[in-house]
Amino acid sequence: MFGIFASLIGAAVSARAQRAQGDAAMRQAEYNAQLQRNKAQSIAYARQAETSRMTASARRVKASQRAQYSKTGAVITGDTPLFVMLEQAGDMQQDIMNQRRNRMIQEQQAEAGADMTEYEGQMARQAAYQAASNTLLSGALKVGTSLFTPEFNFGGDVGGSSIDTGLYGTPVEGFVGPIFEPYNT
Repeated sequence: MFGIFASLIGAAVSARAQRAQGDAAMRQAEYNAQLQRNKAQSIAYARQAETSRMTASARRVKASQRAQYSKTGAVITGDTPLFVMLEQAGDMQQDIMNQRRNRMIQEQQAEAGADMTEYEGQMARQAAYQAASNTLLSGALKVGTSLFTPEFNFGGDVGGSSIDTGLYGTPVEGFVGPIFEPYNT
């Protein structure tokens, strides 16, 4: 009888440990996801700062170009100086847009990584909960089957069987236990 209760308690403790492991995996995933979201936010801040810095730098370069052309006496309203300035302004703007796009991609990757980490944590917790359920069910089945063995017969001695099987292993009067017993040889 003590063995049955020990089996039940062991299954319950094991199931509780599996659930705790699943909860810990979920908490770890949530923590890691938050780190990735913080990284995404840092990338967004860096993108904004870099865009502002690069835009200001481009303005300074354009102003410097105008000043250089003015010193030489070139007319900026047309022909080659204007085309050179427009081309360089376009190149600088394209560099700014490429930098922004690259940072946005990094930010999206960090966000996607956070979502995937949370999903993995949820799956780990779900698997641990399923394992805990299986452990409890297995323990209950083990106890249930042990209740119907000849060693545990509610009326006889604990160590032996009160079942008298005939010559061919068929149960006879006073039977309490499983339906069939192995043949005696």
